[in-house]
Amino acid sequence: MKKKIIIISSLIILLTLLSYISVVLVSNRGKSNTELNDYAIGDTAAVDRIVVTMSNGFSIDLVRQSNGWTTKDGQCIQQEPVFNMLHTFKNIAIKAYLPENAIENIKNQISINYRKVQIFQYGKWVKTWYVGNSTADHYGTYVLLETKENGKNDAPDILEMKGLKGTIEPRFFADYRQWECTQIFANPKESIRQVEVKNYSNALKSFKISQESKGVFKLYLDGKLFTDYNPVKLDEYLHRFENVHYNMPNYELSKEQVDSVRHSQPFFKLTLTDAKNKIKTVTAFKIRLAEPDFDVFGDTTWYDPNNMWGLLDNGELVKIQYYVFDKLAVDHSFFKNPHE
Repeated sequence: MKKKIIIISSLIILLTLLSYISVVLVSNRGKSNTELNDYAIGDTAAVDRIVVTMSNGFSIDLVRQSNGWTTKDGQCIQQEPVFNMLHTFKNIAIKAYLPENAIENIKNQISINYRKVQIFQYGKWVKTWYVGNSTADHYGTYVLLETKENGKNDAPDILEMKGLKGTIEPRFFADYRQWECTQIFANPKESIRQVEVKNYSNALKSFKISQESKGVFKLYLDGKLFTDYNPVKLDEYLHRFENVHYNMPNYELSKEQVDSVRHSQPFFKLTLTDAKNKIKTVTAFKIRLAEPDFDVFGDTTWYDPNNMWGLLDNGELVKIQYYVFDKLAVDHSFFKNPHE
């Protein structure tokens, strides 16, 4: 009887051991040659360079500076997409491992369509993500990892970001038009030497504001000094140049079409000269529609009621919004005293 109990106990122990081994094998099926936390970056404050290269040939090299991120050659970029990438690096997790029979297929897909993301800390490369397509349910993304210590993984994994219901691949892009700064003016009132608005459709709406002495601004209409203005309104107007952005780059017009816009009749031209005599200009052009629309007053118009083309100093044509520039290209009556 005692011998029988020993045999039964041994069988139970053996079955328990086999069950544990089976669970371990299943959980590791298709697992990469590195652990989960090898994808994540714990100390994103130490990340000082990110290079994104896409299979379509686009590439961008981003570097952390003391006052924010720029391109490697020092060009201004939008900061929010960098913060999105850093947030992804920190909060990434493995959602699932690929089954053996799917590994080669997904690797081939990534080799054709990828977003290569090289991550550097303290000036040294530490790892690369090869970001592929999303999963069929769009709640995961195929990613292959390469690290300095372990080289490239044998298999991709399906990643997700904590707190994000969707895929991560849109967070990594290299088209410079999506990265370039949208800021046109960043001028506090004190830094402004002169502002001039030239209205091509109505000369009576043109004006100039000059800082004649420290903190003393004067308004000119048609080249003549205008003294009966509301100083509060003038002060309010000058503060509007502290943070002015365009809406988006030109994704629509060909080079020939851009040249055509440049040579067409402008709507207005806005010129700002700062205290160091640096001049910035924006020349606005109305956008003609293929079919008529309605403006804010409900009247029929053949021009886009929301957007204009804006020609910048560097020759780039961008979209600007009436919502933003109506506050800058004001009628000079904006400055008049209320008793008039």
